[in-house]
Amino acid sequence: MKKFILTGLMSGIILGSLSPNILAANVHSGSHPSASQIQNATHHFSYDVMGKFPLESLIIQLPQGLTINDVEIAMSNGNKINSQTSISDNKAIVNLGEKIKPNTRIYVSLRGVKTDGKPHTWQYRLSGKFAGINQEIPLGLTQVRTYY
Repeated sequence: MKKFILTGLMSGIILGSLSPNILAANVHSGSHPSASQIQNATHHFSYDVMGKFPLESLIIQLPQGLTINDVEIAMSNGNKINSQTSISDNKAIVNLGEKIKPNTRIYVSLRGVKTDGKPHTWQYRLSGKFAGINQEIPLGLTQVRTYY
């Protein structure tokens, strides 16, 4: 029990000391097309990676009732980033071919989105892995709305 408490305390101290250095901000999100009945839509959002550590991979928790075919990531200049995406168990893990430096905006597109066809606010939980850190760091939540 003491070992468990000590491990949890140390993890909290380590993550607490890193948290000001690992930040991300959601700037924009949407669906194209935005009609909920249309399948194979693209949900997209942008994120600003901030802090001191480069982003190596992005983990996207997919909401229940939604599937995707692929994830594409591009820089603010439109250049696509080479990446490998694995999708399973309502999670998409995007291993980036190049590290995303801090103070960089990325554009994430979830391709081939299939839903139940009802209007909804889809919530995606995001986390990341950063250079020099061996833990998955929560980055927050982004939302995409669909309509009739």
